Amino acid sequence: MKIEIYCDESRPERLASKPSREGLVLIGGLWLPAHVREQSKTLIAEARAAYNTMGEAKWNRVCRSRLGFYLRLVEIFFAVEARFRCVAIGSADVDLA
Repeated sequence: MKIEIYCDESRPERLASKPSREGLVLIGGLWLPAHVREQSKTLIAEARAAYNTMGEAKWNRVCRSRLGFYLRLVEIFFAVEARFRCVAIGSADVDLA
């Protein structure tokens, strides 16, 4: 089975500056069976239209007015058998030497 992998990071600037005791750097990957790619895109487009939501979905900005949209994204995630993995790196643990 072919798998498509989509990666993203959170706060990568913390990897390029002096170590800090604040926060984490997150590097995540979404694994999606290739045969459900088009179905996934269609389901997400339908959810966007139903909830009148455009642009990037930011999980740190979930508000009550868009909660239904985000819950639908979670349903889609499980319906298409996607997988998610994330690595969390403490900013203070980064050695830039």
